[in-house]
Amino acid sequence: DWVVKLDADAVFFPDQLRHVLRRHCCSHCGRRKRCRAVHFRQNYTHGRFANQRRNYAPLLFDGAAMFGPLEVFSRAAVNKFSKFFSICKYEVANRKNPELWGDHWSLHEDIFVDRCMFRLGVA
Repeated sequence: DWVVKLDADAVFFPDQLRHVLRRHCCSHCGRRKRCRAVHFRQNYTHGRFANQRRNYAPLLFDGAAMFGPLEVFSRAAVNKFSKFFSICKYEVANRKNPELWGDHWSLHEDIFVDRCMFRLGVA
């Protein structure tokens, strides 16, 4: 029920991720045990990342961002992304929605996917 994208040099522990996903998803699911559309983002509003927030300010939306080494999406999020990807592509190509797409960061694949998910309302 999940799609995980890893960079080739990323260290990955599947059992730990399974535990996190099960805990997260079941707090948002019904009897069918299916998770709503969700993708995981690094929160920069508290903890050790709060001091670094100013460095990442151009990349953050709602105090969070998704960076490339590990990207995790529910099946519902991937389905929504594939169905409505053309909206994001159109806005980038035609310079629409500049507060979302107006910087060079939006062309980086991980930032693009994060912002497109944000644009499509995927939590």
